[in-house]
Amino acid sequence: MEHNMLEQLGFNRKNRDAVSKALGGWNTSGNNQQDIRPLVEIIVLQAISDVKYGSNAAKLCSIFVENEGKISNDTRFRNILLTKLQREYTNIRTTEEHNEARLIAFVTFLSSIFHHIRIDGRALVALVTPVFECLASLASVAKQSNKREEIIQCLVMQIQLHGEELEGLNEKKMAELFCIIRELFLSETTSQLSRLLLLEIIELRAGNWKLSSDANTYYYDTNSV
Repeated sequence: MEHNMLEQLGFNRKNRDAVSKALGGWNTSGNNQQDIRPLVEIIVLQAISDVKYGSNAAKLCSIFVENEGKISNDTRFRNILLTKLQREYTNIRTTEEHNEARLIAFVTFLSSIFHHIRIDGRALVALVTPVFECLASLASVAKQSNKREEIIQCLVMQIQLHGEELEGLNEKKMAELFCIIRELFLSETTSQLSRLLLLEIIELRAGNWKLSSDANTYYYDTNSV
């Protein structure tokens, strides 16, 4: 892996060297699990340190998973990645004082992992329930957060990007999620701007994940305001 690519993903020099070393050991040792673990650790911690790194870090993971399958037909990178994600999510949710910025970064990364990692062209089924749980956590945390609008923006963006596919994989979970979203929409503490964002995804789902021409004009045509 070239250092300039890792630099674009926000890795400092120390972590770029560590990733390159871990990746080199992985490639030369037949995908040895001991070599993969530090590689996963560095990528995940970088991804959840800042929301801006999540999508690119997920793309990097998808490259490793794809190459892993081609080279050795192994799944250890994928398995270690999923285990690490589960541990980090548990840590975030059980922390006495929620680090909301970290939660937003984690949800963005997890949703991007769901989007980018494909096995035989399909999403990882193992990620469906965790993604729903994380989106529900965002909606719940938003009810009592000082960063309510930032959290709702993240929630809305992820549902816009992945909602249709997620509902196709688990309609019941999506229905449960939208019950929480409607409660958030009706909450007196939700701002007008956040209500507008939530209303858009409510209408999006009601329209079978397509906005009507009138709704599209309402939300996106500045001349209509």
